[in-house]
Amino acid sequence: MQKLFFILILMCSTFTVQLHAKSEKQLKQAELEQLNGKINKLKSDLKKQQNKHNKQTNELATIESSIGKNEKNILSIKNKLLQLDKSKKKLLLKKQDLINDQSALKNQMEVLFLDLYRQGQQAWLKTLLSETNPANFSRKLKYVEFITLSQRDALQSFFDNQLLLEKTISDIDEKTQSSEQQQLSLSKTQQSLLANQQLRKKEVSKLNKTITSSKQKIDIHTKNKKQLEQLIQKMLLSLSNQDLGLEDIQFSQLKGKLRWPIKSRASNRFGTKTPTGRQWDGWEMPTTAGTTVNVIASGRVIFSDWLRGFGLLIIIDHGDGYLSLYGRNQSLLKEEGQWVSANEPISMVGVSGGFEKTALYFEIRKNSKPQDPAFWLSKTIK
Repeated sequence: MQKLFFILILMCSTFTVQLHAKSEKQLKQAELEQLNGKINKLKSDLKKQQNKHNKQTNELATIESSIGKNEKNILSIKNKLLQLDKSKKKLLLKKQDLINDQSALKNQMEVLFLDLYRQGQQAWLKTLLSETNPANFSRKLKYVEFITLSQRDALQSFFDNQLLLEKTISDIDEKTQSSEQQQLSLSKTQQSLLANQQLRKKEVSKLNKTITSSKQKIDIHTKNKKQLEQLIQKMLLSLSNQDLGLEDIQFSQLKGKLRWPIKSRASNRFGTKTPTGRQWDGWEMPTTAGTTVNVIASGRVIFSDWLRGFGLLIIIDHGDGYLSLYGRNQSLLKEEGQWVSANEPISMVGVSGGFEKTALYFEIRKNSKPQDPAFWLSKTIK
């Protein structure tokens, strides 16, 4: 009785834990949906604001967003091709092993068939070997009394190995066909990307021709900077009560230890001024197009879209008001609401935003105020 009582208590406890875990999961899902809802509302307002600006900027945003999606598709297809190739190589090794096994089994079968032929069991043997269904073969094999246990095992192994070999060959053919289809898809995507890139060059050239004086350049930069700051302030205000699950992460303790987003020295650094007099709020880090950008610390994506003056931009919330920004990308690999771990790939460097110089634009902010990355990143590039 006492034992039954303890079992009931244990069952109740287990059920309570499972119920709590389920409720916790539902709560986190609801929080994520709420977070995405707020971000989408901010992005919708931003789109309306951007639509008020010139036609060239809107066309540039459309083209560069299209290029970014194509790049992401290409990366996805390449990863699938790598997986298909690995899988096919494993099957080819398996095929060779099966062929070797089949060769050894064949030698055993020749000896066995010769013995059975001498015993006058040709008819039974012919009937048995004509069976293609594994289940029927195994059943018939049990009723053939004149075949010894070891002979049955040898026959069964030969038959099973043959079927496995045929299936492996079929799987290899299927993987090859799938790989060829993926290659064709990749080729089409690349053609689309090249076409979009040509359009983008024309739009950038058209956009740059409309900007002639230094005053115009400063005015445009000021507007772009103000738009970014307004976006960040709205996000921080809107998401201030949103549980991002980052309470245990102390970003401030990582000061001077953070990994670099890319392995590149800054050509323009925080606080320096350009010939036109504007001041840098972050770093411009030149590199080759397609270079992978890694997030400097764990957090959650709160913005992943095109923004005037920054191109394809991704913003990561690290908790406690700390944000990191990565602009001018050619492709964004993460979407709003997604978790990212330190040093995880989040984008690929490009020239989006109306720029001609291939570089990553990188910022760190605290409560929307820009911070000098030099104090936050490790002294050595890693």
